[in-house]
Amino acid sequence: MTAADTRIAPAAVQAAAERIASHVRHTPLLRRDLLPGLLVKAEHLQHSGSFKLRGAANALLALGADAVVAGSSGNHGIAVATLGRGLGVRVTVVMAAGAAESKEAAVRALGGRVVRVPGGVAARDRYAKELAARTGAALVPSSDHDLVVAGQGTVGLEMLRDAPDLDAIFVPVGGGGLLAGVCLAAAHLGSAVRIIGVEPDGARRYARSLSAGRPVEVPPSDSVADGLRGQRPGEVILPIVRHRVDELIGVGDPAVLRAMTLLHRAGIPAEPSGAAALAGALRLDLPGRSAVVVSGGNSAAALAAAGAAHTGTGRRPAAPHRPACPHPHHSEEGRAMNPIDTAELTGLITGYYRETLGDDTLDATSDFFEAGGDSLAAFQIVHRLQELLDAEIAVALVFTYPSPAELAQVVVDDLSLASASA
Repeated sequence: MTAADTRIAPAAVQAAAERIASHVRHTPLLRRDLLPGLLVKAEHLQHSGSFKLRGAANALLALGADAVVAGSSGNHGIAVATLGRGLGVRVTVVMAAGAAESKEAAVRALGGRVVRVPGGVAARDRYAKELAARTGAALVPSSDHDLVVAGQGTVGLEMLRDAPDLDAIFVPVGGGGLLAGVCLAAAHLGSAVRIIGVEPDGARRYARSLSAGRPVEVPPSDSVADGLRGQRPGEVILPIVRHRVDELIGVGDPAVLRAMTLLHRAGIPAEPSGAAALAGALRLDLPGRSAVVVSGGNSAAALAAAGAAHTGTGRRPAAPHRPACPHPHHSEEGRAMNPIDTAELTGLITGYYRETLGDDTLDATSDFFEAGGDSLAAFQIVHRLQELLDAEIAVALVFTYPSPAELAQVVVDDLSLASASA
């Protein structure tokens, strides 16, 4: 790949690495017994909880603007707000209607302004562009920007320098900036590593665009991988992907959640988007030495825990705007549960564990994973909880708070605080 092939020269990734060195963490390539033959690039350990800090840092430091607008599903906004706070930059983050409330709360906690717009990612990005033009702020897109792509490419630079004998790298694909950046890093280092992009089944905008020979915009999707719901391929990114990516594969929600469960069992608290690359690697099962990028760990529970640590409360704050129940909750026996009784809810969840996992010996302290729980079981348990409480319950809570007692306490705290603030 040469500068003539794309708008960005591969050497731009090295320049980005030098520019952002004091602002980012060189994350490790982890080995885990549960993942034989695979290395894990641990971007969940990055400052701000995801790889997005790299591209955001490269853009903000190079642009030197005093105000920026960013369209984001969450992690990019958190990264921009994190940097903006330290650099004294005013940050506005535009988020689509379906973006996670926990990520909106994190942006606000960092001092960023959040604007919600109806529609999907495409509508969000159009509004962000218009807002930046109207206010004179610098636009820092989540992916389709020269400086952002070069910054994200430092992930690949570190991987290939730490493990130059890699045969393949699996990369989750949302906007595509990380995938394009890894391609540029491989070109800069002259590596012939196989690069495989992993898209959600419902948002395969790059695979469809390459097949059609032109940019194809896909409709909004509802993948559990909320950070990978991009609709249109990037103008900067598509030529790089066309030129260098070896394969693009799709994965469904069950595969992503199975991969997330496996990562959690291995001690890697990935969010769903961060588990997509592993889902792709497990599907292809290539010979040789492969690495997967865990792009982030900003689950709702992780963000809430970080917020509690920051405020010193020691409790998980409820995400704002969580739907409050407009009527009393009832147990399966018909008794009113408003306010929710923690002990009773613990007993009910313990029953759900026993029935779903097929083990009558489980009690309030039993661990979901040790009892053989997987993503399907978590979905079944959460579905019953949502029906019982008439409220949104995140599946990720089961993975983060794996015993019935822990899960019940977190749910009670969330719903009680949400009701109090309604």
